[in-house]
Amino acid sequence: MELVDEHGKWAGRQLERAVAERVKQGTLGSASKLCVVAALGAQRSGVSSLLNRVCGTQFDAAGRERDAPRTLGVQALFCAASRLEDAGAFLALDVEGFDQMSTTRVLIQDAGASFAAAAADVLVLSVFMHDISKPEASGMAALASIARTLRALHESGTLGGSAIRRRVIVAVRDYDAEELSEQELADFYKGELGAHMGGGLAAVKKVFDMRFEFLPHAFLQRDEYEQGIERLQSLLVQLQQELSCRKAAAVYPQMRKIWQSIERELNQNSRTGHASGTAQDEEADAAYYVQAAMREALDGYFKRVQPWKEAVESARLVRNFGPDCKLRVDEALTAFDEATRPYEHTRVYLVRREELRTSILLDLQTLFSRQVLKVRDIAYHVFTEKASRIPLSGHVEKRVGEAIQEADQFFVERASALRCEYAPKDAWRFENERAELLGGIRENATERLQLSRLQGSYIPKIRKPVSVSFHYLDPTPFGWYDSRYKPAIPVGPQPSEDPDRYRRAGIGSIRPTSSEGHKFTRRSSIDYAETLRLFEADAR
Repeated sequence: MELVDEHGKWAGRQLERAVAERVKQGTLGSASKLCVVAALGAQRSGVSSLLNRVCGTQFDAAGRERDAPRTLGVQALFCAASRLEDAGAFLALDVEGFDQMSTTRVLIQDAGASFAAAAADVLVLSVFMHDISKPEASGMAALASIARTLRALHESGTLGGSAIRRRVIVAVRDYDAEELSEQELADFYKGELGAHMGGGLAAVKKVFDMRFEFLPHAFLQRDEYEQGIERLQSLLVQLQQELSCRKAAAVYPQMRKIWQSIERELNQNSRTGHASGTAQDEEADAAYYVQAAMREALDGYFKRVQPWKEAVESARLVRNFGPDCKLRVDEALTAFDEATRPYEHTRVYLVRREELRTSILLDLQTLFSRQVLKVRDIAYHVFTEKASRIPLSGHVEKRVGEAIQEADQFFVERASALRCEYAPKDAWRFENERAELLGGIRENATERLQLSRLQGSYIPKIRKPVSVSFHYLDPTPFGWYDSRYKPAIPVGPQPSEDPDRYRRAGIGSIRPTSSEGHKFTRRSSIDYAETLRLFEADAR
């Protein structure tokens, strides 16, 4: 029976007719209590199969495609397990997974999980042990969103007289006691859930009464798994006896009322693009939706580059890899931006967008590196093919040098064409591969030349060093000085006499020109009379 279809529309008339039919047949009394059990979980977490095994239902657990969800919307079936039928009437709800789906369904998934939690008496959450620390896959983010919805419905009076607190059974799949004890795992989960709800363990206890059931691997430990299924059934019977479940005739009207309230909020979110509430709630919702959009963009990218990976695995090059890399990055970022447009103002949007871009570039860099190795091998093959056609003659060295240059140029051009425009400057480099190529080519070229030399067809030219010497007698020719020795001639003008010492001046030599200190200069023509007069004046 379909309660909410895949488009987020109410389709619960089937449940109303099914309850009336059972009342008419006498298998269900109108005053009988009907315990509603809702199963939640991430995509591919085995929710439908677990529900079928515990409750005896026949929900579709095969899926239409490998990556397609098993359930869309909310489905309902009466439980047929003998242990549950003996205890009373049970109605099982199979809810669409709340992660790893198209962002166009995020609001529908969130609304379906909130509806099931509000309409159910007991929640069964299927979690794999290796996903227990992941907020989305473990259901922590979903439970935090459900808690806000339950509080809003309780304050608006939609829940009627029923209490806001819900019984939650966390079924831990593939449990391994050697990794973590049951108590440690339960404490960790409740602590992390309290952190997501923003109030610690006290906030968790106000909304959820949590129980844990640990199921080992269904195939490797089949007997222990069957015992865990029986414990789950016993726990459901125990909770059904403790709870004051609604009467069968009141289940459908109550569910209809709850969905109408949630549908109004769903329509409002579809128009505004984000949930109403405080800034903290908006940031938390943005983290959930943006994370889902990033995963969808990554899934789309991986599907588009799958042919590239197959080509690289088979040692082939991808045509137009460099320009197409830019196109693949742009496509993924565009899809992400369109899906998260209402949350562009949040911090988580910027973080996830950069994370998406970095993840794609790292994956493309792996393909780039493997193709560079292939180009290196092709360039080496180009050299060997060209070198094999070079005749053994006196010009073999020149021809081999040309072949080396041609192979090097071939490698640089092809490797540069593989680079992406968005690649960081310090990444997507091929200097090491180029050095390895040239090293291998030179070894091959040396062997080629040595073979030619041994055969006598190639005689290398004798290279004689040319030495140039300059002999001179002048110790400082052209003003040059030998830096190894102290120059013999002082550098720069030097005074010929001590200016502080008086000496007898002669005709045609020097004369004083200052009273403070004697500064001496040479004259080209001498006035003898003037010289004698100055000499006599100086002597007095």
